[in-house]
Amino acid sequence: MYAKALIPHVLKQRSLQWGGDYCLDSPCSHAANFESKWFSFNPRIEWAPLLRSESTMLRTFVTTLALTAIVLIGCTSNLTTTTQAGKDAASRDIVAGKLVLRSQNLPYPPGENEYTKLLKDRCGFTFKVIAGKLTDADDAYNEAMQMEAKRKFGNDIFILLRAEAKANYEQGL
Repeated sequence: MYAKALIPHVLKQRSLQWGGDYCLDSPCSHAANFESKWFSFNPRIEWAPLLRSESTMLRTFVTTLALTAIVLIGCTSNLTTTTQAGKDAASRDIVAGKLVLRSQNLPYPPGENEYTKLLKDRCGFTFKVIAGKLTDADDAYNEAMQMEAKRKFGNDIFILLRAEAKANYEQGL
């Protein structure tokens, strides 16, 4: 049974090597055999030379900071370019008089077909089904199209059509 059970292993071994005893049941005979080719405790060890120098630590910090900044700037510019491409495509379609929403080919909740039917009939939307996940460009495209629909038909057009679709769906059940 160990009296110092919560003390980390390293401190226990130091206690043994410095002559302390923490075993209550029997004398500890493994203290002298603790020296190994991998690890050895010495009470007079100098830990300071084992630590990195301040200049090495500063160089590592600055390098890490610079690499992080480069990665983040690269990702942000790519995201900005992608979303700008989606907005540009939407503005070309708006000028051409087309209202298109991009959507995934997923199973939709009950009543969603009624909502898309109302969007087609009342607002003139068409839907383009995208295989796979919608990209940032697709999200930017849809956002621009929704803003145009709100400009043409009022800010609450999507809320009103969603409520009407829900009512129509519940009547049909």
